[in-house]
Amino acid sequence: MSAAAAVPGRAPAALAQPSQEEGQRWAEEELSNPRYGEADVTLLERIGRAISDFVGDLVDGASRIEHPLLIVVVVLAVIALVVGIVWFTRRSAGVPLDRRPERAPVFEAETDPAALRRTSAEAAAAGDWRRAVQDLVRAVFAEQGRAGRIALDRSSTAHELAAAAGAALPGSAAAFAGLGALFDAVSFSGEETGPEALASAREHDAAVAGTEVRA
Repeated sequence: MSAAAAVPGRAPAALAQPSQEEGQRWAEEELSNPRYGEADVTLLERIGRAISDFVGDLVDGASRIEHPLLIVVVVLAVIALVVGIVWFTRRSAGVPLDRRPERAPVFEAETDPAALRRTSAEAAAAGDWRRAVQDLVRAVFAEQGRAGRIALDRSSTAHELAAAAGAALPGSAAAFAGLGALFDAVSFSGEETGPEALASAREHDAAVAGTEVRA
C-alpha cells in the first residue's frame, strides 16, 4: 500500500500553518536571495560588470605572457576597447563629443562702460588679452543696458545678453552674437587668447557703434 494512501478510520493530518511572524521571516529570507537583487541591476551596471570581468581576464592572461611585446599589444587592445565603449555610450546617449564652452554670467561687479573700456585698454597694454576681450565685451553690453535696450541682470550670460541686444538692435545682431561667442571662447574654452581675439572684438564693437549712429 502506498504511504500516501489514507489510513481507514483516521483523519488526514492537517498541514501546519505558520504564524504571522514566521511567514514574515520566511518572506524576508526568500527576498534576500541574491537572484532577486540581480534583477534590479541596471543594464549599464551589467555592462560595467561584464567589461570589468573581461578586462580582468585579459590582465590575468597578460600576466602569464612572457614576451613583452605581447603584453604591450594586450594593453593597447584594452585601451582601444575602453575608448570605443565610451565613444559609443556617449554617442548613443546624445552627449556631444566635442568640448563646448560653458556659459556663466558676464558681469562681476563693474557695469560702468567707461571704466570697463579703460580696464580693457590697460589689460591689452599689459598683454592680458583674455581680460582685454572680456572687459570690452562687458563694456559693449553695459552701454546697451545704459541705453535702455537690455536689462543688465548680473546672472545673464553672454549668449543671453547678445540675443537681447540683437533683438533690440537687429542691425547689429551678428556683431552682438560675435561678441557673445568671443566672451565664451576666451573665458571657458581653455585655449590661449591672443591679440587677434581683441582685434575681432573691436571690429564687432565698431559695427555696433556704426549701427547705433545710423539708427
